This record gives sequence, structure tokens and C-alpha cells, in this order.
Amino acid sequence: MKEEKPNTFTPISKENFTIGKLIFLCVVCLILSTAGPLAIFAPLPAAFAFLLYGNLKTFVTFGSVIILSLIAAQFGEGLIILANSAYVVFYAVIIGFLSASTILRNENPVTGLLRRGFLLLIVIFSLIGMVELIFPSTFSQAITTTVTENIDQLKSAPDYEDFIARGGEMAIAYQDLMEHPEKIIKMIYQWFFSVVFVGTFFILWLTSFMLLRNAKMWKMLHGHEYSLKDFVKFQVPEFFSYILIAGLALFLGGEYLGGEVVEVVGLNILMCLGVFYFFQGMGVYLDFLKYIKVTGFVRSILAIMTIFFAHRFIAIVGLIDGWANFRRFFKKNKEL
Repeated sequence: MKEEKPNTFTPISKENFTIGKLIFLCVVCLILSTAGPLAIFAPLPAAFAFLLYGNLKTFVTFGSVIILSLIAAQFGEGLIILANSAYVVFYAVIIGFLSASTILRNENPVTGLLRRGFLLLIVIFSLIGMVELIFPSTFSQAITTTVTENIDQLKSAPDYEDFIARGGEMAIAYQDLMEHPEKIIKMIYQWFFSVVFVGTFFILWLTSFMLLRNAKMWKMLHGHEYSLKDFVKFQVPEFFSYILIAGLALFLGGEYLGGEVVEVVGLNILMCLGVFYFFQGMGVYLDFLKYIKVTGFVRSILAIMTIFFAHRFIAIVGLIDGWANFRRFFKKNKEL
């Protein structure tokens, strides 16, 4: 009988982690923060930095990069992108710290995700409330200014007139929004809560997922007893189904219950719950890939593509899994 090797890790010296490598992680974070949709991965290098270098060195190094970016942005309009990137990096550092702290505290990753997600949301909305109390209309003015400036930039683009001149439903709808910015501002107000809620939990989930997916990079330093397998076994509590039904009733019956406001509230509830069903659906999907023996790099690519292009379908899978329990089919088939 073959002896099982003990589950130990070779000690690693922190001397291998130089300041140069820490700065490199900062630079990667800064580059990702300017890369459009790829900015959702910006917290990952920050999280690795916290795990490999500790809190003090990481906060000091990333804080210095943020301050230098803000200072550099003052020396020309062409460098204003650095100011925007600095704010993204600041948020990435917070997400990275929260994700890494779950591992450093040896918490169950699902529990850590929920605790830190709700904590961060409470902080965000509390700060917004305080700012609005002290400086009324601050956010409304900022939203109006941002929307107006972006519309002006879009209208001055060389392709704008050609796009409108070609006509079509999309062009008409686009022009209508450009001519009536108040519609865009109204949409921002309507979906602000759900966008912040979903965005916060999704980015926390993605960062934790990638950390656990690449555990070999930090596991020799931290004896974390949980793995990616524990994280993807996310199970939405049963009582969420009642909240889901209430949200669906408000959305579908808004016309009879109070008009557009009720519909918006209902859809916000559905969107917020949808992110949790997405987490459950992704666990089912990853177990399915494992069942059909798709592993390694191909599995990672499929997972990322699914996150971007099939997230709604995955959320539906998660919702149905609450009743169907898809994993039992994988087990039964495996036994045959």
C-alpha cells in the first residue's frame, strides 16, 4: 500500500520577496486600473502583496504610488488619467486587504466573503450619507457634472455624426440619450444601489476566487486550512427565496402597486439577490467542468469567459440549483 505524503509545505524565506517585486505588484495594479474592464482584476496584485509582504509594507508602498499618481496628475491634462487610476488603486487596495484578511485569519472563505462584503457596503453607504448631510447635493452635482462632460466628449468624437447619420433604432435611442442627459442621470439614481451592491460582492468574490485558485503562491507562508473547493460550495440560504418572490412581485406588479418606483425597487432586489445565485451557479459550473475532466488552463479560460459572457445564465443555474441540486447528478453518474 502506497504511503500518503504528509500535507506539509516547505518553509520559504521572506528574503525572497524583495521591495522591487512589491513595487512590481503596485505597477501591475496601476496598469490594470487603466485597462477598462480588466480593472476588476486590479485588487488581485494588492491581495497577493498583503499575503506576501504583510500589511505595513503593502499599505506604505501602495499608498506612496497613489499619492505620487495624484501629484503627477497635476502637471498636465494628459496625465489626468493617473488621478482616475489612483482612485481605482485605492479601492483595489481595500478589496485586496479584505480578501487577504480572510486567509490571514484562517476563516471560511464563504463566511469571509459575506462578512466583508456587507461591512464594506455599510461603510460605503454610511460615508455617502455623511457627506450628503455635511455637504448637501455633493453627489448629485458630481453625477451631473460627470454625465455632462462625458456627453460633450462623445458628441465631439469624429464618429458621432456619422453614426447618427446612418440612422436606425440604436442611433435614434443613442441620440435621444445624448440630447436628454437627465434620462441618464435618472437611470444612475435608479440603479446606483444595486450596481454598488453587485459590484462590491462580485469583485470581492473574484479576488478571493483567484487567490484560492493560485494558493501555491502564498500557502507556504500561511497555513490556511480552506481551499477553492470550500469556496465554490456557496449555498444561498433558503429564506432568500421569499425575498426573491417579493422582489419579483414588486417588479411585475409595480404598475398596480405604485408605478415606476415600485418596479425599480423590485428590480434592484432581484439584481442584488442575483449576485448570490451567480456564486452558487459558478460552483455548480466548476464542479461540472471537473466532472467532465476539464482542468488546468482550459478550465480557467472557460471560467473567465463564462463570468463575462454567461453570468445571467449562471445565476439562473444557481437559482434552479436551490431546488434541483445538480451536483447529485454528477455523483450518481460517477457511480455508474
